[in-house]
Amino acid sequence: WIPLRYFFRQLAYSSLSKRRILFLGTDEFSLASLKAIQEHVQYKDLEVTYADSNRSRHPIRDYAKQAGLKTHIWPCSYIQKNEFDLGVVASFGHLLPKTFIAKFPLGIINVHGSLLPRWRGASPVVYAILNGDKESGVTIMNVEPHRFDQGRMLANERCTIGPDMTSKELLCSLAIIGGNLVVKVLNDYAHYKANAQIQTQCDATKGIWFKKIYSNN
Repeated sequence: WIPLRYFFRQLAYSSLSKRRILFLGTDEFSLASLKAIQEHVQYKDLEVTYADSNRSRHPIRDYAKQAGLKTHIWPCSYIQKNEFDLGVVASFGHLLPKTFIAKFPLGIINVHGSLLPRWRGASPVVYAILNGDKESGVTIMNVEPHRFDQGRMLANERCTIGPDMTSKELLCSLAIIGGNLVVKVLNDYAHYKANAQIQTQCDATKGIWFKKIYSNN
């Protein structure tokens, strides 16, 4: 005897072309994943959520509107349970509450620019460069409520950091890796979800927010 909820969950996993995906992001790192999903993942509906700001340039908002994707402004609490099947987060910068995550039958995954559990939280690329790390990478993981970057890991891919590589160069490399990796995960989601790995707490490091400093030099 198979529980009915299990049957419907498996049906949702297998119906790739019928998935309704909500993407949450902000910057150029996010944009690479959004474009990759749009071009290489089958879906029924793809909509975008971004956090409103006073900046004149907002990569995710601007691209979504240009591409004709429906947009929402965070916190978008009006989104209903089961309105979307799956959420994808990349460089979003906001903790997602349990009530929001529960609205997605297949959960929410995050595209994070480090090899977790190293450099959880904000600015992982900056910390990798400042710390003199020899490698970095991208991790796809489950999003857990009220905690940054501590969910089960579905997949990761490594990237060597060159001796003269800047944070901007590393960010560009990781954005491409992230886009390719999230497509790989979404196109075989049931497999990656079933084989997700728990993060080891003993190796965890955490970053904090860095403000951008603009210069005329």
